[in-house]
Amino acid sequence: MMMMMMTKADRHRLYAFEMSVWRRMEKISCVDKVTNVEVLQKVEENWSILTTVQQRKLRRSGHMILRHESLLYAIY
Repeated sequence: MMMMMMTKADRHRLYAFEMSVWRRMEKISCVDKVTNVEVLQKVEENWSILTTVQQRKLRRSGHMILRHESLLYAIY
């Protein structure tokens, strides 16, 4: 299975999704003039979804590499 690169557009979509979730949880309307930074301060969080996705991708690729190597050892 091939590891897909995360493009700038993908990162932008993830940030937008994360902010929409925080805004929905805090019941902030889309017409309210509240910046993303203010929303993050209100919920006492940082941008976290992109970091989580990157960590999970690394863990998955590490698992696949280790699994692949063990299969190679079993064959030889």
